[in-house]
Amino acid sequence: MSTPRLNILLLPRWYPNATDPQLGVFIQKHARAMALNNNVVVFYAQPGKLSYQEETTVDGLREFRYYYRVNTGIFGPVINAWRYFRCWQKFKKDVSLYSTNGFRPDLFHPYIFLRTVLLVWYEQLFHDIPYVYSEQWSGFLSGKISAYPSIKIRLIRRIFRRARAISAVSSVLADRIRSFSSCRDIQIIRNTVEVADLTSRKTDHEKTRILVVADLLDEIKNISDVIRAISDVAATNDSIELRIVGGGPDECQLKELAASLGVLDRIVFFDGKLDNQGVYRQLLRSDFLVMNSRHETFSLICAEALSCGIPVIATRCGGPEEIVTEECGILIPTDNLHALTDAIRTMISSHRQYSAKKLADYAAARFSISGAAEEFSALYKKAISS
Repeated sequence: MSTPRLNILLLPRWYPNATDPQLGVFIQKHARAMALNNNVVVFYAQPGKLSYQEETTVDGLREFRYYYRVNTGIFGPVINAWRYFRCWQKFKKDVSLYSTNGFRPDLFHPYIFLRTVLLVWYEQLFHDIPYVYSEQWSGFLSGKISAYPSIKIRLIRRIFRRARAISAVSSVLADRIRSFSSCRDIQIIRNTVEVADLTSRKTDHEKTRILVVADLLDEIKNISDVIRAISDVAATNDSIELRIVGGGPDECQLKELAASLGVLDRIVFFDGKLDNQGVYRQLLRSDFLVMNSRHETFSLICAEALSCGIPVIATRCGGPEEIVTEECGILIPTDNLHALTDAIRTMISSHRQYSAKKLADYAAARFSISGAAEEFSALYKKAISS
């Protein structure tokens, strides 16, 4: 007898959108896993220059994106919060939430605090619907969470206590959440990757192609050290190129650094933001990936690189230690330019020794969408029965 499909209303803090196709792509992949065994509807709203909305349905996953005009004035936070809530009210009408012929959720699923859970708590004043909660914010690893005002910390702890079930993407994150919230029962559901077509890999390029995919926020991603390391390596080996995919507040600063080192548009190239398909195309024509973050709860891009058959250099910053083995690549300390430079030199000469098929098989076995689908179904069953 098959398990009945539940109606799940997913409320992510981040989600791929018209402005940033990379934002929260790991949550969208989880949403697709949830939708394999359940009826999933996504509500997502964010500020922008225009007010409009989008609705898409892919493989049964219904996604509603709302954009509202951002207010930058003195009362901006209050006005923007109200506009976000107006988007929620519009969404409720669009899906006929709770009505007989509309969408009535069995569970709310907020994904990363705080506004998502505040909406759920508001709805719980009128509707007795429980929620499960998922988290993968790096602030739990960096300690940023402890710098929040005490009232916000109390609210976040209450989020965990009131949830019927909790998931995290790695053991290290689950341990930090346990320490922060005193909640012991946290299910680990890793991020998922697609199975790449290895026959489309391009490995016959003249130069060794090195890839970075990240939000250009140097405080967390430390891309500036990657540029410095590449510049050092290029001084004796100009048969390399670094492609940087992503956008963010430090893009101009990083381009200025590359220009000052004489490698911009010669060795180092900025390719801007790409959607997930574009990222996979870049992976399939690269020789290896560099991930130099200071904190990562998982590092989806490392898993995606392995699924495309390319090895990785990654920092020991939390999540990558649970992904990258000696058979997959090289782990290095954080904030260590010398170790990063040495690892790049080593990988330039050794990347062809890694078996693309073994890397892809490893990723497919550990980060499959079907595996995550079963794990989310177990999480939901636990929440309903508790």
